[in-house]
Formats: sequence, structure tokens, C-alpha cells
Amino acid sequence: MHPATSRLPSIIQQHESELLEAWLAHQRSTAALGADASADPDMRARSHDLLVAIADAAGNGSLGDTRGAAWQPARTLLTEISTARAEAGYTATETAMFVLSLKQPLFGLLKRIIPDAQQLVDEIWGTTTLLESLALHTTEASVLAREHLIARQHEDMLELSQCPHPGGDGDAAAAHRGGRCGSGDH
Repeated sequence: MHPATSRLPSIIQQHESELLEAWLAHQRSTAALGADASADPDMRARSHDLLVAIADAAGNGSLGDTRGAAWQPARTLLTEISTARAEAGYTATETAMFVLSLKQPLFGLLKRIIPDAQQLVDEIWGTTTLLESLALHTTEASVLAREHLIARQHEDMLELSQCPHPGGDGDAAAAHRGGRCGSGDH
């Protein structure tokens, strides 16, 4: 199927509310997303925003190449989600599963809407390739976010280990309270 003939953008737009609810329900029931994923207060907004970004980009770009300009808003959103989840302790796999968890509800919707078997197979194939590409982007962004987090924590630990410790002479205690170690920026 040529990406220009994909019905995915219009299907997402026409069935956005139904698809969002089915996706959220699937996310809540999927342990692979992380133990606390269903408690994420931003899950609904992030899921909605990603659906909109996918529909917009798929309508303006190629389903087969998420590196194009049309996909920049979706990639940016996924990078933000990946960073927030990495900082919250989620693994790259759990974050990628956020994207991949859209497959089941979306495929169910496609199956219901597209009666022609060949068109359905083509649409599912294009959608699979798309979601896997977005999940890979999410994985890369999660790993980078985790690396930055670890580097920042390492720098903080080094800085703290160089601070004078209170309890010795009065000058060291004063330096701890008033210097970079006592500035409260940690």
C-alpha cells in the first residue's frame, strides 16, 4: 500500500474519542507499561496528544518515514514523554510499550471499519511499521534521557562529596551553609 492511500489519518480523526478510550483501557490492563503507569495523571493528555500528532503527521507525511519534517511534532512529543518517564523511573521498554499498546485498539478499529481483506492487511502493515518506528524513537529518547539523568546525578554526587562537612571546625560549617554546598540548589 502506498502511504498516500492510507486511511489511517481520517480513521483516527473520525474515531478519536473511541480509540482514545480503548487505548487508555488497554494501557491500564498492560503490565508491560510499568507498575504505576495507570496512576499517571498525564496519561490521558499524553495519549490524546500522540493520537492527534500521529493523525496530523500521517496526513501530511509518509507513514513509512517518521524522520521527515511532518513527524517532528510527534517525535518531539515522544521525546518529552520519554524524558518524563525516564525521570520517573520507567525503563525504555516500558516507555516503548506506551506506543506499542496502541496496536491492539487501533487494529480492532481497522478490522471493524475496513471490510476488504487486502486493504485491511495493507493498512495494518503500514500502521505496524509506523508504530514500531515511533517506539524505536521512544526507546532511543529514553536511553538518552536516562544517560543524562545518570550524568546529572553523578555530577551532583561529585559536588556533594567535595563539600566540607559540618561538625568540624567552625569555618568548614560556615562554608557548608553559605557556599555552593549550602546554597540549596541540590
